[in-house]
Amino acid sequence: MGDPDPIRLGEGGALSLSPDGMRAIANNTFMESGSRLLVLSVGEERPRELPRGTLDSVGNVYWAPDGRRLIFDGREKDRAWRSYIQEPPDGQPQPISPEGTTCFPAGDRWAPCYTVQEVKGNLMRVWELRSLDGGETRPAPWITWADHPIVWSPDGSHVFLVGRTQPPFRVSRVDVATGRREPWLDTSPPDPAGVGPLGWPGAVLTPDGRYYAYDYLRTLSDLFLVEGVR
Repeated sequence: MGDPDPIRLGEGGALSLSPDGMRAIANNTFMESGSRLLVLSVGEERPRELPRGTLDSVGNVYWAPDGRRLIFDGREKDRAWRSYIQEPPDGQPQPISPEGTTCFPAGDRWAPCYTVQEVKGNLMRVWELRSLDGGETRPAPWITWADHPIVWSPDGSHVFLVGRTQPPFRVSRVDVATGRREPWLDTSPPDPAGVGPLGWPGAVLTPDGRYYAYDYLRTLSDLFLVEGVR
């Protein structure tokens, strides 16, 4: 049948697509005062602005695997950033982390969150798992300062981590219960000349770990030799 025509969902900057592919989250501005989140439907529903509660600014957004809830960065006026959970379209944002703690894509129960702390004289990210229900918190020492969580396995038992030192593009799979890490993917662009480190979030992976995509910046230069210049 050929490629379908693009569907214009609405105004705003694209942030996250729901697991069923039927809804998207967009914003009017990113991490600025007055920023707000919008739910855009692939169907005939009109765009809806999410309640902001007392929030002044919002940032990165991730859908929870259940497709009902969002995890996102937000802050009240003159306060530090923290992470919130919210159920579209009418639920109010509820904090799931203290101020200064940022959370990444969540599994069916947990969200990996980090706080910048001084460790042996160096500022480093210290990770923990926070319950989406606002209850239990677990340390996650198996997430290192060089890791970024990108996606959870469908059953929530494993989380995939991408390294920050790229290329090559390396992904590890970690058992959440035991902390056991195994290499999952190691690949590079066909021509690595001029390729710099991947930015965040420069890599995506399907929950089953089978398919991936990443972007990169290539910087190339030409060297000339000039003789006989006076």
